[in-house]
Amino acid sequence: MENLRVRRAGFAYRRVYEQFLHRYKSLSKETWPNYPGPAKQGVQTLVACLGFEKDDYRMGKTKIFIRFPKTLFDTEDAFQEKKHEIVAIIQSKWKGIVQRRKYLRMRAAAITVQKYMRRHLAKKQADRRRRAVNVVRRFVRGFITRDGEPDEINRKFVALGKKNWLMRLSKSLPKSLLHRPWPPSPSSCKEASALLERYYASHLSRVYRLKLTPERKRGFELKILAESLFKAKKNSYPASLPYWFQTERVNNESA
Repeated sequence: MENLRVRRAGFAYRRVYEQFLHRYKSLSKETWPNYPGPAKQGVQTLVACLGFEKDDYRMGKTKIFIRFPKTLFDTEDAFQEKKHEIVAIIQSKWKGIVQRRKYLRMRAAAITVQKYMRRHLAKKQADRRRRAVNVVRRFVRGFITRDGEPDEINRKFVALGKKNWLMRLSKSLPKSLLHRPWPPSPSSCKEASALLERYYASHLSRVYRLKLTPERKRGFELKILAESLFKAKKNSYPASLPYWFQTERVNNESA
């Protein structure tokens, strides 16, 4: 009897509120994506948004009744057009999810590469620092033990010290036989320094002898003879050392 009354009143469509709201909720911003209140109130909000006339529908206890098929067709057409927008939204969201997942995978891969690269660089830096520390340690140990016997620790330092000493010695050799302050030497070069000093003194003596004139050579011979005769025997002998012997005491004017 109820169905007959509905048909007789001219209502061509009837649907439960929950079904109607679930199908057409996307047509209103207030009901999309989910309406928080009762379904009947949501349907009332929806039909108001769609612009239904008062005579186009009736609100029952559990259902909505639509009088004219055109009203239903217009609603369905609006829903079909809205589906394209919904599909575009879904596609954009899904593409965003896919791209986000791809980004997260790429980010994780980049972090992994960065982690291994930073580890590699840190190990290289640690190795460089370790080598530098070993070099400094060997240098300090070599400096401390430079006066000892050459060994694996101080051999390079001793060799470097010898080289530097020879370079300094070559630039500070004495120029005169009588005034020849010999440069100091490291303990590892004491023996070589003594030999070089003696050889260099012999060299200066030879150069000095080669430059002597016969008269000066005769004067030296007389000085040596005087030393053998008067040294430690004559009190005034040390005072006469700086003076050369005169071969002739009578000058030309006196003659």
